[in-house]
Parts: sequence; structure tokens; C-alpha cells
Amino acid sequence: MIIELDGETVSKVVREDLVCQLDSFKENLEQYANNKSPNVFSMDREEDIKQIREAIKAFEFVVGYYSA
Repeated sequence: MIIELDGETVSKVVREDLVCQLDSFKENLEQYANNKSPNVFSMDREEDIKQIREAIKAFEFVVGYYSA
């Protein structure tokens, strides 16, 4: 079975998935604030926090593109 989606629908699906991952990264930072270690990108706490923050900035930029 082939399902065809128009560009607007694809953009909505992509945007929602990006927002979901963005929320997950923000939750990871909250876990660090509560002295938990999700270790997303690194086993080193400070390096992981740095990379999570960079990922958040990148995802916010891309979400902005799909929201325009």
C-alpha cells in the first residue's frame, strides 16, 4: 500500500517529532538540575550538559524553520 502525503502534512509531522525531541532534551536538563544523570551524549556531566544545550539551540532553530 502506498500512502501519499502533501508537503504541508509532511512538514507538520516533522515539526511535531522535532518538538517532541526538543522537549526531551529540556527534560534531560531538568534531570541534571535534580542531581540525576541522563548521560545523553557523554558520561561526563559537564560535557553532557553542554552538548544538550547545543542540541536544544539547534532544534529550536530547525523547529523555527518548520513553524514559519
